[in-house]
Amino acid sequence: MQESSGRTGFSFYRTSQGDEIDLLVHDRQGLHAYEIKTSTTIDLEDLKGFKRSLEQLQLRKGTVVYFGREDFQLDRQIEVKTINNLL
Repeated sequence: MQESSGRTGFSFYRTSQGDEIDLLVHDRQGLHAYEIKTSTTIDLEDLKGFKRSLEQLQLRKGTVVYFGREDFQLDRQIEVKTINNLL
C-alpha cells in the first residue's frame, strides 16, 4: 500500500483458489499489476488467474513481463512487455 510519505509500495496478491498477481506497485498514479513469466511466449490460457485477479481488485489493466522479443497488446486489458523494454 502507498505510504503517507508518497513513496512507492510493493506487494502481491493471491487468492485461496490460487489466482495471483506477482507484483502490485502502489504509487501516486494508483495500483499497477504485473505478472512475470519466464517463457519466451505468452498464451492467454496461462493468464486466466491473472485476469480473474485483475477483476477481483477492479483493475482495468495489467502488464505481463516476459523473455520474448516483442511488446504487444494481448487484449484490451493486458499489455505484454519484454523484460528488456520494461527496464
